[in-house]
Amino acid sequence: MRTEKKIQAVIALLMTLVMGGAFLAIFYFKDHSPIEEEHKAEVYMDEGESYSVLSFLRDKEEAQSHDLLMKLPAELDLSVITYDNNSEGKTFSFSIPGIREDYFRDFFMAGTKEGLLDIGFEFNDRRGLFKLFFKDITEVLPSGDGNYLFFDYMAPKEYYDSVVVLDPGYGGVETGAMAFGSIEKDIDLSIVMKLREAFSNEIASRKIGIYCTRKTDAYVNSEDRVSFAKGLDADLLLSVHCASTASGRESDFSGTRVLYQVTDETGASKTFASLCLSKLIEKLSSTDRGIVAGDEDYLVREATMPVALCEIGYMTNANELMKLKDDEYQSMAAQALYEAVLSMLAGEENDE
Repeated sequence: MRTEKKIQAVIALLMTLVMGGAFLAIFYFKDHSPIEEEHKAEVYMDEGESYSVLSFLRDKEEAQSHDLLMKLPAELDLSVITYDNNSEGKTFSFSIPGIREDYFRDFFMAGTKEGLLDIGFEFNDRRGLFKLFFKDITEVLPSGDGNYLFFDYMAPKEYYDSVVVLDPGYGGVETGAMAFGSIEKDIDLSIVMKLREAFSNEIASRKIGIYCTRKTDAYVNSEDRVSFAKGLDADLLLSVHCASTASGRESDFSGTRVLYQVTDETGASKTFASLCLSKLIEKLSSTDRGIVAGDEDYLVREATMPVALCEIGYMTNANELMKLKDDEYQSMAAQALYEAVLSMLAGEENDE
């Protein structure tokens, strides 16, 4: 009798353990399902600290046919979101008020990691700042419906009607011509930055994409400049230089000339050079030194798109150098080249 009671007690204990284990298992998987855990994300960071959130990106299938989708807090006014695409085309930033580090606990991002180097996040003053870092030059088209933000990645030629590469001569250890304490590379860059600014409306309206081989005092070799333009499938390549006498000595010789690619059988490079020269002479009232065969120059020779290398003026002429350094004169040169680019893209030719 006692033996039977002992057996019954053991069985009851085992059943209790089994049922208890099953209950605990149900409880655990209810609150810790693989799907829930996969999508939970915690970011521990201090205000102003940058943090990579690329690992929190959900699968592309959840992005609703877009390259990137971002779930928004309820009733967020899309007009308060600001966007910034840097001129290199490899970083896209957007800022959203009210988003802090707990965003990734309550909301999510989904999309493809293809083409991305990283997604950075930081927050300051109750605003969350996101940065998309791309491997290659990429333009981003944002949109939204109130509940989500959508981002679509586009190649420059998909995003803009036309693409133009601006090339400031020299840079870094390559100074270019030097005269009377002035350095060519600085003048070249200053004119190109003014020229890029002239295209602000065309850039904003997605009519013309402007990319520069350099925007700072950086060394870029000729091969990389040409490769840059080819990689963008640019419609035009415009290089800006100054000139000097062969000896580098002071001279009364002055004027403007433009180099073109003689081996361009279409004649487009010659047309482009002619337009640039005509506009520069008109705006600057400088001496017309003509368009010149420029195939000895690597950039001119190897370009696969219409190319013009403009030598705005002679630094070895003291009077012309004063003009080349003048802010207003540089702006006039930039305006002339701006008009030349527009004319070339419109299919116009120099009537002179």
